[in-house]
Amino acid sequence: MAKVLKILNHDLTPAQIKELEDEVFLEHVEIEELPEHLRGELLNTPSDEDALKNLARRVVEAAFPDNFSYAGVIFPAGSPAFMWLVARFCKVVEENAGVYPRYLFSHSERQVVEEKLEDGRVIKKSIFQHKKWIVL
Repeated sequence: MAKVLKILNHDLTPAQIKELEDEVFLEHVEIEELPEHLRGELLNTPSDEDALKNLARRVVEAAFPDNFSYAGVIFPAGSPAFMWLVARFCKVVEENAGVYPRYLFSHSERQVVEEKLEDGRVIKKSIFQHKKWIVL
C-alpha cells in the first residue's frame, strides 16, 4: 500500500484515486490529509514574504515527518511564489534526508460558463475537469 499525503483543500474524485492506484503507484493508495490548521491557511496564502516562507516551511515539514513514510505528496498549485518556496524547501530536505517521494500535481482543464444578469453584470463559473496526474 502506498501512503500519499494530500496537501490540497479539494477532495479527490474516485477517478483521481483510481488513476493513482492503476497508473501511478500500481497498488492501493491510502490518502492522508494535512493538519486542519494548515489546510485552512492554504485557502489564502499570505502576500507577506516572511509569512509565505513560514507557511511553505511548515507545509514541507508536514510532508517530510521524521519517520518519512510517504510514497508521494500531492501538492496544490497555489501562487507561483508559494510553490517556488515549497520546491526549494523540498529540495533541501531531500538532500539532507536522502528521501525522494513522487510529487503529484493534478492537471485540469477549465471550462468557463458565463451567465449574464439582467443588469448587465456577468457571473463566471469555472468548472475544472481532471485530465491526468503530473508526476515529478
